[in-house]
Amino acid sequence: MRIINTRTELVPYNKTVHEHRAPTDESVALLREFEKKAEDMVYERFVVHDTPLTDIQVWLTGGFVHGHHLSRPEDKLIWNARFMLNGEIYTLSGNHDPRFPDSYHQLWKDIGYAIATKIANEIVQKAYKDFQENQAKAAK
Repeated sequence: MRIINTRTELVPYNKTVHEHRAPTDESVALLREFEKKAEDMVYERFVVHDTPLTDIQVWLTGGFVHGHHLSRPEDKLIWNARFMLNGEIYTLSGNHDPRFPDSYHQLWKDIGYAIATKIANEIVQKAYKDFQENQAKAAK
C-alpha cells in the first residue's frame, strides 16, 4: 500500500514586482530636449577665437562606464570638434568603436582627417566662389 501526501500548505509572503514599461513619446521627447540642452551648455563653455584657424577643441563622450570600456558593438565613443576658420565657427562630430587595439590612435587620425577635410572644403569653396565673382566682373 502506498501513501500519498496531498496536503497543501499556503504560506503568505510579500513580493515586489517591478513593472518595466517602454518609454512614451513624451518621455523620449523630454530626454532629447535634456540632451540638446546639455550639448548646448557644452558648446557655450568653449570660447573660440577668430583668426585664420585657432582653437580646435575636441571632447569625447560615451565609450566608458565606471572606468571600463563598453564592449557591445553598438557602444560607441562619440567625438565632437569645434573650431573657427575665418570668422565662422564649425562643429563636427562622429563616432568611434573603442573595442580594438590602437583604436585611440585611429580615433585621433579620424578626427584630424575630418577637421582637415572640412577646412579644405571650406577653403576650396571660398576660392571657387571668389573665382566665379571675378569672372563675372571681368565679363562685364
